[in-house]
Amino acid sequence: MLFIIDCVSADNVTATGSYVITDEPVYTPRESYRIAEQGQIVYINDTIDISGQGWGEGVAWYGKYDEFDKPQYIYKFTPYKRDVINFYLDPTIFSGKSGMWYQYYGELIERRGNLQAFEVSESYRNTTLTFSNGTIIESSFEQSGDISEAIPQKPYILPEIKVADYLVAIGDPFSINSSRVWMFGRVDGYYAHLGNFTIKEIQQLETGPYKIVIHDAGNNTIIDVGYNKQKEAFWNTEYDLTTGPRVITDSIYGSQPTLDIKKFYYMVSKTDDKIQTYNMELAEPTVSIVSIDEVAVGNRLAIAWQPGMTLLDVRGYTNVQNGTTISLVMDPDKQTVRTLRANTWNTTTVRDSPGNMSQYQIYIPINKNEMPNGIHTLKVTTAIGGSMYYDFPVSELPADSYVPNATLKYIMGRNPWEPNLTIPDPIVVVQTKVIERVITVEITPSTELILAQQQIAQKERMDYWVSIGIIAVIGLIVLVFGGWYVITVIRRL
Repeated sequence: MLFIIDCVSADNVTATGSYVITDEPVYTPRESYRIAEQGQIVYINDTIDISGQGWGEGVAWYGKYDEFDKPQYIYKFTPYKRDVINFYLDPTIFSGKSGMWYQYYGELIERRGNLQAFEVSESYRNTTLTFSNGTIIESSFEQSGDISEAIPQKPYILPEIKVADYLVAIGDPFSINSSRVWMFGRVDGYYAHLGNFTIKEIQQLETGPYKIVIHDAGNNTIIDVGYNKQKEAFWNTEYDLTTGPRVITDSIYGSQPTLDIKKFYYMVSKTDDKIQTYNMELAEPTVSIVSIDEVAVGNRLAIAWQPGMTLLDVRGYTNVQNGTTISLVMDPDKQTVRTLRANTWNTTTVRDSPGNMSQYQIYIPINKNEMPNGIHTLKVTTAIGGSMYYDFPVSELPADSYVPNATLKYIMGRNPWEPNLTIPDPIVVVQTKVIERVITVEITPSTELILAQQQIAQKERMDYWVSIGIIAVIGLIVLVFGGWYVITVIRRL
């Protein structure tokens, strides 16, 4: 694509390719065009050199996933050699026809692995021109559709949480730039996919862990392992010096992905194809609030200051992809159609790895003087689903000696008048105590004292036995008279 701008020349060019755009119109030599090997990924709106791939009648497209036995589109070459040296992928022709294109020699020759021409990507090639006056022009653009998310390099808002190599939420697209992508789950999967998984394709999968295998051609620049969707079979190309290449198929009808991946690895091991295996976690969209802090407005947010104005610093995690909109609503059950918009705030997620939990941060302005005391609720949701409710209190400090004739509101139990916990220095007190003790000294009694004490003890013993004798006599008399009385009564009867 050529841009002509009056009185401006390009000073700097950043191109995602192996060619250069100059600031003067010159004839571009052959070396400036990228030579496309067999099976290599090419981009719409790009110019490539395919002269080394053979001299067929043209190139043919059998569908995005090679799902048709007959060509669905045939692009025939002109008799001029320059058309294959400077082969232009015209958007009017190749848009909507992504996938592998094959060299076409007429209906008599079948499509084979060694006839691969190139693989058309769904995206356009981007070229940025920067001029000395600051003007920036994109000479091409990306085609609308599912592309891999842009991963920014930003400092972490919260600590990093890594889940897998790829973390995908139901409702998000998923894209990997590769010749082929294989996805193996427990019961679901996609085989020999071009890598741009649509939202609908992701929604058809069971949640859980998956193995992602990135598959590219080896040294022979030809992908020798593939999948025939109509026959439900894997195929691989075997090369023989005498008979030439032949395609071997192996049916996977009725098989589970957990078994298919072993068969796929075995078939790849017999070729020079290159593969890389990664872990992917597929889950329903979730979002959380992990912290709410009250901070001063300062220069954090451009709002008109009012008495009682403060900010809530809200931070949290979500598993949706980078750049997804996050919405927060204050007291959602109390909002009406008229008040909902004024009490809703939006931000976007950020993550610097496709396997990490995304993070978000937003400042929510509130006026404490206008918020009633009690429990308030903050609801957070993502654009594709998932929500969470977070309750926080608004309290009021009564008037006391520290705040004379006034009250002070505070949030999340952060009482500004509550003293900090301090440990006082120890106080040492020296006291003198007098300890009193009772000391008993044993003294040996005299002979007279001992004799007197013996007489007292004998008299007490004698009095004891006299008392026992008197009681025994009285008991005997009572027993005798009692027995006599009983006898007389019996005789009367």
